[in-house]
Amino acid sequence: MQTVCVPPEFPLNRRMRRAAQRGKLRVVRGDGHSLSGEGGVNNRVFIYWDNSNIFRGAKGVAGKREGQAAKRLVRINFNGLMRLARAGRDMGKKAVVAASVP
Repeated sequence: MQTVCVPPEFPLNRRMRRAAQRGKLRVVRGDGHSLSGEGGVNNRVFIYWDNSNIFRGAKGVAGKREGQAAKRLVRINFNGLMRLARAGRDMGKKAVVAASVP
């Protein structure tokens, strides 16, 4: 069974709700509440991300959705990305971000 952790306010689509009901997906809200009826999860998270991979992926998506010119206009909202990664869980005092210089 796959587990996904989402922020408390994240709206679940019909497909995710059905998969959780059938036991194929364990959806855990950021507050530790599991929608599949199982117990909660440890609410502490350690976040490590590679900024260059996130940025390159965002540029690729922008190019496919909006055209190649959009690649150079990509900006990452790191506060929003951090909120999404935390999903309401306690993070501790710092996050580690690694990246190469372009």
